[in-house]
Amino acid sequence: PGATPEKGGGDLGKDGRATGETLLTVSNFKATLARHNESGILVEFFLPWCGHSQRLRPDLRRAAAALTGSMAFARVDCASPVGAPICHEQDIVYHPSLLLFRRGLAYEYQKRATASEVIKYARRMAGPDVLSLLSLVETVELLQHEQVLVVAFHSDTIPLDPFFLEAAENLKDELVFCAASQPALVQAFGVTSLPTYLVMRSGQDSVAWRPAPGQDWSKVEGGMTGGFSEWVAESAEWLPYTPP
Repeated sequence: PGATPEKGGGDLGKDGRATGETLLTVSNFKATLARHNESGILVEFFLPWCGHSQRLRPDLRRAAAALTGSMAFARVDCASPVGAPICHEQDIVYHPSLLLFRRGLAYEYQKRATASEVIKYARRMAGPDVLSLLSLVETVELLQHEQVLVVAFHSDTIPLDPFFLEAAENLKDELVFCAASQPALVQAFGVTSLPTYLVMRSGQDSVAWRPAPGQDWSKVEGGMTGGFSEWVAESAEWLPYTPP
């Protein structure tokens, strides 16, 4: 789950962006990813004779057409001599597999393989890593829709901590990260010190991040970002939390 560093882009022409039919090879794969590093590119790894790959094609064509100009689409033929090395490099096991490459990270698409779901996913991934919360009503509505939010309550005069921003990017395909600095919003959630990080769960108590005093992050895989990300993932899945 979450993003992994890229193991690997040639420009995608207008028709390629519209239909998602552009084929990537060992000669243009890395250059294409680099070209679309900021906006992102969704890549389908397929086998020509695979029935699942064939059934996914129409939905991906519709998604690519709907997202023309905002998200690039491309394909890698895992059976071809110019595509198989890429599939091996990306550890592709199942066909088709969809990976979204963005800002040096690779996200595996694990939602329903329908045009509407792919479109929704691509638009979300193309948006900001951290959403700004401005009101209580907005926050409650977003929580009801998403079920889980990871929120940084902070002062608007101090930048968000790097570990929070890195976790938001790494886990962007799984969870919604938000930032709140409005005094009324901070007060509404009973936050008394800044910054405070909460995993908010619809219908359940929120969980606050409380790392052990003097925690040696050099001994934690991924450092502070890794420790925070692991806590977020666990807290988002656990059942009702009982305050100590």
